[in-house]
Amino acid sequence: MKNPPLKKIISLVLIIILAILVALSIPSLVYLIIDNFLSPPIWLITVEKLRTILDLVLWILITIELIETVRAYLEKRTLELETVIAVALIAMARKIIAVRLRDYEATMVLGMAALIAALCLAYYLVRKSNNYPDRSSESATTNPI
Repeated sequence: MKNPPLKKIISLVLIIILAILVALSIPSLVYLIIDNFLSPPIWLITVEKLRTILDLVLWILITIELIETVRAYLEKRTLELETVIAVALIAMARKIIAVRLRDYEATMVLGMAALIAALCLAYYLVRKSNNYPDRSSESATTNPI
């Protein structure tokens, strides 16, 4: 059974909007990098400016993954759990990089750590259930040392 036309149209509009956001973000990222590296002192960048740059890079990656998720849903009519969990992991990494953890209470930091651990476990279990080859056995057979 095919996707209903309205769902397909909404998904395509969402993909177009996300693609436009990525296209508009890349020049901003380039400007941010050039501006920060060329402003005095030249070639030195503060931690705050670096956080801003990494935040935008990770935002772009998340948006690209969301585009891929919507595209895959349109084609297969199923969500790929591995991609959704990867997007969540990238979003949590973005959160950790972009914020100052000392500004949060210990319970909030522990909650973020627990969420990251749960997402990592979920990602591992999904990959294992999809029967991906184990990389450790792969390297042992190809590396004769």
